[in-house]
Order: sequence, then structure tokens, then C-alpha cells
Amino acid sequence: MANFVKAFARNSIENPNVGRSFVLFLLPILLTTLVAVVIGLSLNGWSFLFNIFLGLVYWLFSAFVLFVLVRLLKGANLKATLKGLFAGLAFRYLFEFFLALFGFAVLFVVVPEIFPIIVKAQQAPTTIEIFEELAIGIEALGQKNFVILFGGFLALIIATILTIFLVLYLVYELVSFSGKGTPRQNLLVLTLWVLIQAVLLFLLAPIAG
Repeated sequence: MANFVKAFARNSIENPNVGRSFVLFLLPILLTTLVAVVIGLSLNGWSFLFNIFLGLVYWLFSAFVLFVLVRLLKGANLKATLKGLFAGLAFRYLFEFFLALFGFAVLFVVVPEIFPIIVKAQQAPTTIEIFEELAIGIEALGQKNFVILFGGFLALIIATILTIFLVLYLVYELVSFSGKGTPRQNLLVLTLWVLIQAVLLFLLAPIAG
């Protein structure tokens, strides 16, 4: 897996493909939309498009921040371009797609009852009633075999941690292939990038709703 991630990073720096990058960006969105339609969730068209727009802004800003950090900390003589980093970061959406696919599969197998609960909660007229519906549903899930529930959610946690690791490793390799530098410089760029991403996500979360 590490070799694949490294190959993704190198190829993105040397031969950025923006068209492919947009396809990767859309994969988790299309999967989530498909699942929402299948289980009966109602979709708000404007909200859906606005969240896609925010995702694009976040993606572009992430690439820009990474480019600036690489340029500042590794010098001006770089192999990487903003386009290359933008394309490289798109592979995180491929990882998120597989995480979402695995997560939905686990939920369908382990706790399929959770989907009607989510649909019913969405139909509640107020926020308080939404939480009440979710609480009732989650309490009902407690009657299932604890071992099955624990195993399913443990698998989701492990998959999430693995996905986060892959994304961080991807960014590290993008920084590494961007130009000459020491592992310490690469780690410093990665650390600063992660901190800025955390702030950005914190600011965007209330807007995305």
C-alpha cells in the first residue's frame, strides 16, 4: 500500500491530471448520495451543491497552503507546482471513497436498523426531536449482540485510522517529491499543513451544516 501511495504522489508531481482529480473528488460524494437515495433520505439540492462548492474551496485552499509551505521551507527550486499538489491531494478522496464504502457495508451488515432510524430522525421537525428519535433508535440497537456491535464499530475505527494514516503519508510523499529537503523539513511542512487544515475544517463546519 505504501508503494502505491508513493507512486500516486510521484505521478501527481511529475504528470498532474486535473480531470482524473475531479473524478476522484466526486467518488465519495456520488457514493454518499447513492446511499442516501437508497435508504430514503431527502436531499436538499441547493445544500448539496453548496457543500460540493465548499469541498472544492477546501481542496484548492489545502493545495495552496501546501504549495506555500513547501516553497517557504524547501526553497524556490521546486519540482512541484500548485497544479501538481492539487492533483496529488485528490487521492485522499479515493481513500475516503473506500472508507465510506467499507463503512456503509459494515453498517448494512451489522446494524441495518440504523438507516430507518436516520431517515425517521431527518423527518423530525425540530432539532430536539431529531436527537430524541436518534436516542430511541440507538437505545433499541443496544438489544443486539454486543460482540457483533463491538466488532463492527471496532472495524470502522481501525479503517478510519488507516485512512487518516494514508492521507498523511500521501501528503508527506507529495512534500518529499516536491523538491530537495530533509525528512525533518518534510515532517515540519506536514505538521504545519495539518494544523492549518484543522483550523480550516473548524471554520467550515458550521457553514457546511
